[in-house]
Amino acid sequence: MIEYASSTIAHIRRELSKIVVGQDEPIEQILIALLAEGHALIEGVPGTAKTLTVKTLARIINADFGRIQFTPDLMPSDITGTNVFNVATSTFNLRQGPIFTDILLADEINRTPPKTQAALLEAMEERQVTIDGEGHILSPIFTVLATENTIKRNAFTLLYESTRFFSLFTNPTRLLILKIMYRMASTSTTPNPITILIIALSFNQLFFDQRTTRGLSDFNVAHTFVLSVTWEVPSPKIESALPKMALSGWQFVGLYKVSTGQPFTPIFGGDPRGMKLEETGEPPSRLTGPGCETLTNPGNPNHYIKSQCLTLPTAPSAFSAQCVPFNGAGAPAPGGSVYCANLAGNLGRNTLVGPGLAKLDFSVFKNNYVKRISESFNVQFRTEFFNILNRANFASPTDNLQAFDQSGQPISSAGLITSTQTTSRQIQVALKVIW
Repeated sequence: MIEYASSTIAHIRRELSKIVVGQDEPIEQILIALLAEGHALIEGVPGTAKTLTVKTLARIINADFGRIQFTPDLMPSDITGTNVFNVATSTFNLRQGPIFTDILLADEINRTPPKTQAALLEAMEERQVTIDGEGHILSPIFTVLATENTIKRNAFTLLYESTRFFSLFTNPTRLLILKIMYRMASTSTTPNPITILIIALSFNQLFFDQRTTRGLSDFNVAHTFVLSVTWEVPSPKIESALPKMALSGWQFVGLYKVSTGQPFTPIFGGDPRGMKLEETGEPPSRLTGPGCETLTNPGNPNHYIKSQCLTLPTAPSAFSAQCVPFNGAGAPAPGGSVYCANLAGNLGRNTLVGPGLAKLDFSVFKNNYVKRISESFNVQFRTEFFNILNRANFASPTDNLQAFDQSGQPISSAGLITSTQTTSRQIQVALKVIW
């Protein structure tokens, strides 16, 4: 008989583990309550499979399952049932409540007043209910498995805490947590009309013409992918205090992030168009042809911008009278055209994209909970490894965007990258106290 019971319990536990993962201890305590003809209060934060565990248990043992969602306006008769008058037969017929079942899930039991909670007392002790002075026998395996609302824990006097509940907790065993995030940026290219009006009245209106400045935001990053892995090492099942303290509480966290670069725009230095500003940020023109399909040199921090693919704005020679020449232009404009300092270049805003980002971080935590102080008091030792791959992760050359000066002379430092998005490989060790 004992061997049969043991094999049956092992089968139930095995089947439950196929649906509910990481709750071995609460499952074992629920089975103990069931075998001892008792009842259990399952405590835990939302999302720890409390309801799923009870429903799955009822299905495995082929028992009837009932559920009561306790609310502040729930009445005792809503639980036990009531006698309803039948007009056709002029008799009272019992309309059974949800308590007439095998496994009863009392969900959020602390949300209802003690008067309604008391409707369960007779059923839990005697496995019967009394309705209008008449007793009604319940199932011989009638078991109440209750949960509570942790947010409204003190809403009512918790009568059920002094009844015949076994109290057990469901804390998720987070062996491995994997989080993946992908983001595709979407940028509005139209500025706020009020902002445009205020700036236009304060400065040169042509400079803020949306038709000439439309483009990606300066902070637009087209694609970002983040992979986070957290592994909490299971605590060993040993009784010795010292080895258990040394081998428990370990946590490993890895974070890998990769993204495309930040857009930017090569510009003229000074005020070549004569807008009476110290610097207007006007773009030059772009050349096409072999070698100029793209305007950047990936992996070359000294000359990230292909300066040879940028040129001064030009116009047909017929407009030479209207063009202000570049005094520093060494060679004449190609194809019989003329250089025009008062003409905007054809290079769009933020058409160049800076270097991308790829970073791998890793952390090791050792948590030491001190229960004598409080349940959450934790002395945590942390070792964190940043940028393990030691990738340079260059930033956009925002400090050297000027491809030409105001006179049209090329600037040799155009495209020079002087900063990085991340630090070099680092290791940090820290002690953190959490309470």
